[in-house]
Amino acid sequence: MSNAVDPAALTARAEQRDMDELRRWLTARIAFYLDIDAGSIDPDTDLASYGLDSVYALSVVSDMQDRLGQDVDETAVRRCGDVNGLARYMRSLTDGR
Repeated sequence: MSNAVDPAALTARAEQRDMDELRRWLTARIAFYLDIDAGSIDPDTDLASYGLDSVYALSVVSDMQDRLGQDVDETAVRRCGDVNGLARYMRSLTDGR
């Protein structure tokens, strides 16, 4: 019986934890700006359906830039559409750091 640790499995779990954290953080920021309960935000629902307008979207972009410590492409953020898309985009910006 081997106690070997699968490095690929460890990496996958770490990446999943990172994505979960990004989703929670994004959901909390969006809920703050919209003044709604974070639990009411479905990560697969288009953010426009919650009333996230361009002013609030720019605020989220600014928060993302602060968290990442780098510029964030506003157009790319608009194309993401939902929390999961935003989390994937943020993750792509941190890959390779």
